[in-house]
Amino acid sequence: MKLLIFYGPPAVGKLTVAKEIIAQTNFKLFDNHISIDFVEKVFERGHASFSKTVDAVRMLMFEEAAKANVDLLFTLVYAHPVDDSYMKTIIESVQKHGAEVILVQLTCSKEELTKRVTNPSRLAKNAISDTAVLRDLLNDYDLFSPYPDFESHTIITDSKSAADTAKEILKYL
Repeated sequence: MKLLIFYGPPAVGKLTVAKEIIAQTNFKLFDNHISIDFVEKVFERGHASFSKTVDAVRMLMFEEAAKANVDLLFTLVYAHPVDDSYMKTIIESVQKHGAEVILVQLTCSKEELTKRVTNPSRLAKNAISDTAVLRDLLNDYDLFSPYPDFESHTIITDSKSAADTAKEILKYL
Protein backbone atom coordinates (compact mmCIF):
# COMPACT_ATOMS: atom_id res chain seq x y z
CA MET A 1 0.00 0.00 0.00
CA LYS A 2 1.07 3.53 -0.72
CA LEU A 3 -0.23 6.48 1.25
CA LEU A 4 0.26 9.65 -0.75
CA ILE A 5 -0.37 12.74 1.39
CA PHE A 6 -0.90 16.13 -0.22
CA TYR A 7 -0.60 18.92 2.32
CA GLY A 8 -0.59 22.69 2.15
CA PRO A 9 -2.69 25.75 2.93
CA PRO A 10 -6.34 26.10 1.95
CA ALA A 11 -6.88 26.88 -1.77
CA VAL A 12 -3.42 25.74 -2.85
CA GLY A 13 -4.96 23.10 -5.16
CA LYS A 14 -4.66 19.88 -3.17
CA LEU A 15 -8.01 18.42 -4.19
CA THR A 16 -7.82 19.66 -7.78
CA VAL A 17 -4.40 18.05 -8.25
CA ALA A 18 -5.54 14.93 -6.38
CA LYS A 19 -8.36 14.44 -8.88
CA GLU A 20 -5.81 14.59 -11.70
CA ILE A 21 -3.69 11.92 -9.98
CA ILE A 22 -6.71 9.72 -9.23
CA ALA A 23 -7.73 9.81 -12.90
CA GLN A 24 -4.31 8.45 -13.91
CA THR A 25 -3.55 5.93 -11.15
CA ASN A 26 -5.09 3.30 -8.91
CA PHE A 27 -5.06 5.58 -5.88
CA LYS A 28 -8.34 6.07 -4.02
CA LEU A 29 -9.12 9.60 -2.86
CA PHE A 30 -9.56 10.25 0.85
CA ASP A 31 -9.94 14.02 0.90
CA ASN A 32 -9.93 15.46 4.41
CA HIS A 33 -13.40 16.92 3.88
CA ILE A 34 -14.87 13.42 3.56
CA SER A 35 -14.26 12.67 7.23
CA ILE A 36 -15.23 16.18 8.32
CA ASP A 37 -18.49 16.14 6.37
CA PHE A 38 -19.29 12.64 7.67
CA VAL A 39 -18.78 13.59 11.32
CA GLU A 40 -20.65 16.89 10.93
CA LYS A 41 -23.80 14.85 10.32
CA VAL A 42 -23.74 14.08 14.04
CA PHE A 43 -21.41 16.57 15.77
CA GLU A 44 -21.03 20.26 15.01
CA ARG A 45 -17.55 21.72 14.68
CA GLY A 46 -16.42 22.78 18.13
CA HIS A 47 -18.34 20.00 19.91
CA ALA A 48 -16.11 18.05 22.28
CA SER A 49 -16.52 14.88 20.21
CA PHE A 50 -16.02 16.44 16.77
CA SER A 51 -12.22 16.35 16.38
CA LYS A 52 -11.90 13.08 18.28
CA THR A 53 -14.38 11.40 15.92
CA VAL A 54 -12.83 12.89 12.76
CA ASP A 55 -9.43 11.59 13.84
CA ALA A 56 -10.85 8.14 14.67
CA VAL A 57 -12.57 7.86 11.27
CA ARG A 58 -9.37 8.87 9.50
CA MET A 59 -7.16 6.48 11.46
CA LEU A 60 -9.54 3.60 10.84
CA MET A 61 -9.54 4.33 7.11
CA PHE A 62 -5.74 4.56 6.96
CA GLU A 63 -5.23 1.31 8.83
CA GLU A 64 -7.87 -0.64 6.91
CA ALA A 65 -6.55 0.63 3.57
CA ALA A 66 -3.03 -0.41 4.60
CA LYS A 67 -4.21 -3.86 5.67
CA ALA A 68 -6.13 -4.30 2.40
CA ASN A 69 -3.23 -2.94 0.31
CA VAL A 70 -5.33 -0.11 -1.14
CA ASP A 71 -3.32 2.87 -2.36
CA LEU A 72 -4.73 6.02 -0.78
CA LEU A 73 -4.31 9.72 -1.55
CA PHE A 74 -5.09 11.91 1.46
CA THR A 75 -5.32 15.71 1.48
CA LEU A 76 -5.00 17.97 4.48
CA VAL A 77 -3.98 21.37 5.75
CA TYR A 78 -0.86 20.92 7.86
CA ALA A 79 0.15 23.56 10.44
CA HIS A 80 3.71 23.45 11.73
CA PRO A 81 4.43 22.56 14.54
CA VAL A 82 0.84 22.13 15.80
CA ASP A 83 0.14 19.11 13.59
CA ASP A 84 3.53 17.38 13.88
CA SER A 85 2.34 14.64 16.24
CA TYR A 86 -0.79 14.07 14.13
CA MET A 87 1.29 13.62 10.96
CA LYS A 88 3.61 11.25 12.82
CA THR A 89 0.61 9.21 14.00
CA ILE A 90 -0.77 8.93 10.45
CA ILE A 91 2.58 7.86 9.04
CA GLU A 92 3.25 5.31 11.78
CA SER A 93 -0.28 3.88 11.55
CA VAL A 94 0.27 2.71 7.99
CA GLN A 95 3.98 1.96 8.17
CA LYS A 96 3.34 -0.68 10.83
CA HIS A 97 1.40 -2.52 8.10
CA GLY A 98 4.27 -2.23 5.62
CA ALA A 99 2.92 0.77 3.74
CA GLU A 100 5.03 3.28 1.87
CA VAL A 101 4.31 6.92 2.73
CA ILE A 102 4.93 9.73 0.24
CA LEU A 103 4.49 13.36 1.25
CA VAL A 104 3.88 16.13 -1.29
CA GLN A 105 3.68 19.70 -0.07
CA LEU A 106 1.79 22.07 -2.34
CA THR A 107 2.39 25.74 -1.71
CA CYS A 108 1.92 29.12 -3.35
CA SER A 109 1.98 32.79 -2.48
CA LYS A 110 -0.50 34.33 -0.06
CA GLU A 111 -1.69 36.57 -2.88
CA GLU A 112 -2.51 33.58 -5.07
CA LEU A 113 -4.28 31.81 -2.20
CA THR A 114 -6.40 34.93 -1.66
CA LYS A 115 -7.43 34.86 -5.35
CA ARG A 116 -8.24 31.14 -5.29
CA VAL A 117 -10.09 30.92 -1.98
CA THR A 118 -13.21 32.61 -3.36
CA ASN A 119 -13.56 30.18 -6.26
CA PRO A 120 -17.22 29.04 -6.33
CA SER A 121 -16.18 25.38 -6.47
CA ARG A 122 -14.92 25.71 -2.89
CA LEU A 123 -18.43 26.55 -1.63
CA ALA A 124 -19.79 23.28 -2.98
CA LYS A 125 -17.11 21.35 -1.06
CA ASN A 126 -17.77 23.13 2.24
CA ALA A 127 -14.17 24.36 2.05
CA ILE A 128 -12.86 27.66 3.36
CA SER A 129 -14.02 30.27 0.86
CA ASP A 130 -13.74 33.51 2.82
CA THR A 131 -10.67 35.74 2.45
CA ALA A 132 -10.94 36.94 6.06
CA VAL A 133 -10.97 33.36 7.39
CA LEU A 134 -7.99 32.52 5.16
CA ARG A 135 -6.12 35.62 6.35
CA ASP A 136 -6.73 34.67 9.99
CA LEU A 137 -5.48 31.11 9.40
CA LEU A 138 -2.37 32.39 7.65
CA ASN A 139 -1.71 34.83 10.48
CA ASP A 140 -2.34 32.32 13.27
CA TYR A 141 -0.60 29.23 11.88
CA ASP A 142 2.51 28.32 9.92
CA LEU A 143 0.94 26.64 6.88
CA PHE A 144 4.02 26.98 4.67
CA SER A 145 6.72 24.99 6.46
CA PRO A 146 7.29 21.43 5.35
CA TYR A 147 6.66 18.60 7.77
CA PRO A 148 10.11 18.24 9.38
CA ASP A 149 10.27 14.56 10.31
CA PHE A 150 9.80 13.01 6.87
CA GLU A 151 10.97 13.83 3.35
CA SER A 152 8.51 15.91 1.34
CA HIS A 153 8.47 16.82 -2.32
CA THR A 154 7.51 20.51 -2.49
CA ILE A 155 5.77 22.05 -5.50
CA ILE A 156 4.97 25.73 -5.90
CA THR A 157 1.62 25.96 -7.68
CA ASP A 158 1.30 29.74 -8.32
CA SER A 159 1.69 29.47 -12.08
CA LYS A 160 1.29 25.71 -12.61
CA SER A 161 -1.86 24.08 -13.83
CA ALA A 162 -3.27 21.12 -11.94
CA ALA A 163 -2.35 18.91 -14.90
CA ASP A 164 1.29 20.10 -14.87
CA THR A 165 1.49 19.69 -11.10
CA ALA A 166 0.09 16.16 -11.41
CA LYS A 167 2.66 15.34 -14.12
CA GLU A 168 5.45 16.47 -11.80
CA ILE A 169 4.07 14.34 -8.96
CA LEU A 170 3.67 11.28 -11.18
CA LYS A 171 7.26 11.71 -12.34
CA TYR A 172 8.35 11.97 -8.69
CA LEU A 173 6.44 8.78 -7.83
